Amino acid sequence: MQGKAIVIPTIAAVLASAATTVVLMAVTPASGARSTTPITVVSGLSFHTFVSPYRYSVDAGETGKHGVTCPTGQYAISGGYQLAGADGLSVASVTSNYPGTAGDDWWVAVANPRIAASEVGFALDETCLKITTTTVGG
Repeated sequence: MQGKAIVIPTIAAVLASAATTVVLMAVTPASGARSTTPITVVSGLSFHTFVSPYRYSVDAGETGKHGVTCPTGQYAISGGYQLAGADGLSVASVTSNYPGTAGDDWWVAVANPRIAASEVGFALDETCLKITTTTVGG
């Protein structure tokens, strides 16, 4: 079983398509004069999907919660999980799948009820966004 949650892909798509327009509008004022006030503009966006190399285990009757973190300077914009197990898979459930409060991490919690015959495992993934900015003018 797999799951995925997405936070801001629409905003990222808008930034990606508008970045060039923003730079041109900011650098070329209507009067044709060069701007003397420095401004910061988005000059690039990149996405990286990180798949945790770990498989976390949750015993029958337990709940397990784990997270993954983007590299420094990047933001978690989506994340997900993949459940794996024998008998536990049919009764285990994901109780949460959400971004962390730091903005660069993603968390998943899995509950494996007592009736499960065995442990269930899960792996995590997240997509990170890196925003590159450039200062122009001045």
